[in-house]
Amino acid sequence: MKDESIFPPKCCGQAIPVDATNVYITGELLAEFEDKREEFATAKRTYCSDRTCSAFIPTRSIDDGIGRCTHCEKKTCLNCLSEAHEGTCTDDPESQRVIRLAEEKGWRRCEQCENMVELDHGCFHISCRCSYQFCYRCGEKWKTCDCPQWDEEQLMARRAAANAAAPAPAHNASILHAVTKATFGFAVSAVKNIATIVGN
Repeated sequence: MKDESIFPPKCCGQAIPVDATNVYITGELLAEFEDKREEFATAKRTYCSDRTCSAFIPTRSIDDGIGRCTHCEKKTCLNCLSEAHEGTCTDDPESQRVIRLAEEKGWRRCEQCENMVELDHGCFHISCRCSYQFCYRCGEKWKTCDCPQWDEEQLMARRAAANAAAPAPAHNASILHAVTKATFGFAVSAVKNIATIVGN
């Protein structure tokens, strides 16, 4: 139920009716299913501002621009997606600092939920926690732009850093040799056993 692209469950291209599965699933699982159905049906989603929680806040728990998390009870401002605060959100200096920092660092903001995303390494395909997919390089919806899928220099720099942090090559070579020898020995024994069985 975490992957929106395969929700709701289908058979032969048709959604499986939930009431047809009631005898097979627990009440707890059914409640989780209904929560996910509501989350995935919500176009502009809000998630708990507490990063240790990050639970979806259903529309029924939103009042006057403030969402109350049904899991941890913390309140989230729907404008800046930070912890609920007093006063006008656009004047919130902390939010403005985060936006300026994001611009300086080249972070992207998800177009759907407006959360900030930082790409440390890997390809430019971003799957936000709200399930929206976009290109980190240009910010457009995924597969609608002509950007390359990754930055070759970034990947090479990451590989160089990983190689520098790896144990000494001689140690790696001896381990690789031992593993290869053991695997080869096992494969030879298996082939001999199969040949014996087939021969009988």
